[in-house]
Amino acid sequence: MKLVSVKSGVLEVLEKNRGDYVSGEALAEQLSCSRTAVWKAVKGLREEGYQISSVTNRGYLLEEGNDILSAEGVCQALGTEAIPVYVYKEVDSTNVCLRQKLVNHPELFPGEAAVLAEAQTKGKGRSGRGFSSPTGDGLYMSILVRPGKSVRESLCIRAAAAVAVYRGVKKVLGIDLAIQWVNDLYYQEHKVCGILTEAAEDFETGDIAYAIVGIGLRLFDSDQGDRGIFTRDSPRVDRNLLAAEIIRAFLEEAPREEISHLYRERSQQPGSSTVLVRDGRRERITVREILEDGRLVAEHESGLEEILTYGETVPEEETVMSR
Repeated sequence: MKLVSVKSGVLEVLEKNRGDYVSGEALAEQLSCSRTAVWKAVKGLREEGYQISSVTNRGYLLEEGNDILSAEGVCQALGTEAIPVYVYKEVDSTNVCLRQKLVNHPELFPGEAAVLAEAQTKGKGRSGRGFSSPTGDGLYMSILVRPGKSVRESLCIRAAAAVAVYRGVKKVLGIDLAIQWVNDLYYQEHKVCGILTEAAEDFETGDIAYAIVGIGLRLFDSDQGDRGIFTRDSPRVDRNLLAAEIIRAFLEEAPREEISHLYRERSQQPGSSTVLVRDGRRERITVREILEDGRLVAEHESGLEEILTYGETVPEEETVMSR
């Protein structure tokens, strides 16, 4: 077995037993390698930043406080629902990375998959905006799904992604986020999550052949001034577990024929005032209703009602933030 495979195998076993010691002998036996290979793999993992304790006659232990993204950690948290997961230290954009994988090796992606990165150098937002993605401050990921929906039902996919982030954050962190139509999420009146959805159409059926949903979740305040859910000196969170819960929730939400009740509950309520940003213009509107397919019924200041299918809303006092 090659060292890189031993290293991945050691990490997978330690993740399954996080907080407990696993002997070098047991690791060598499970991975069909020598104890020297196990020792070299542990040394390599430590050099990558993993906190692994070792005690004579007890073995190796992966500390509970590790906050390093890994495919092994995400898949361990997903359990039997695991899908192909790829984790990188840095990419230009997780959406671009996943799309390139799909185009270059379509045979490897018959179903769902996910790409995560510690940092993005060219994080993408809507309308060509950038999304600041510094190392370790957030969760940057893209999920591939084949929803079996028509292009006109794409709003449901975006709503599903917003609900998935809400559900994951609520379950892992115990925090309630608010949803701004279509799919931005806010905490204490500042934006902490942006979602960018890209889809390819099957021209024969008119359905979405696949959708790639990019999620940028700011967990900690950054040096660039972007606010997150927590301050910089807050305890770290288990991002592997959080990523797994968001993936799990999205795979449950995406096939829905209509948006989840959680989307309506966490979004602007009927009668509330907000600002519509569309085609480079800003306009104050009143929310009248969010329809089952995710479209927004809005009343303009002139009194005219319109059913919105694109654009985004932001709180009245907020300027458009970078994504």
